[in-house]
Amino acid sequence: FFVDDSSSAIRVTFYSNPSRGELLPSSQTLLTLQAGVAQFSNLSIDKAGVGYRLSYEFLQFEDAHVELKETTISVLGEYFDVSVGPPRALTVLKHSARAWAGNQPFSDQPRIALVDAGGNVVKWESASSVTAQLKGGSEQILLDGDTAVQVTEGVAVFRDMSQNL
Repeated sequence: FFVDDSSSAIRVTFYSNPSRGELLPSSQTLLTLQAGVAQFSNLSIDKAGVGYRLSYEFLQFEDAHVELKETTISVLGEYFDVSVGPPRALTVLKHSARAWAGNQPFSDQPRIALVDAGGNVVKWESASSVTAQLKGGSEQILLDGDTAVQVTEGVAVFRDMSQNL
């Protein structure tokens, strides 16, 4: 029955989605059969989590209506986990705020996270450092205090940064 089918499709969706991740790219979650086979490739899940499970549903092509029709044919994949990937970017968890004249530390010190491609904090990373710099603005305003801090469990926490006005 399926061997000669090159018109019907398979749709992959989450059966279990513990971290509310997204299947990406979403344009690849529905594939037309080729000689009865749907070969999914390049799918990824953007959020790390334990206990993901995918569902694969058969959608039959109906010549009379030129459309895909849902069926009761489906299968569940095995449970699997998605781990945090390698560091790809920095993201601001907390912005610096409430700067005072007289070289006093910011009341709110910045917190910067090292994240993977899915935006997950790379908690296993503690060997890197993050350096703060001013971009643009006046050359007379400088940053003081510890502007380079060690990353601990994926997060760099500045403690005494200030502006020298």
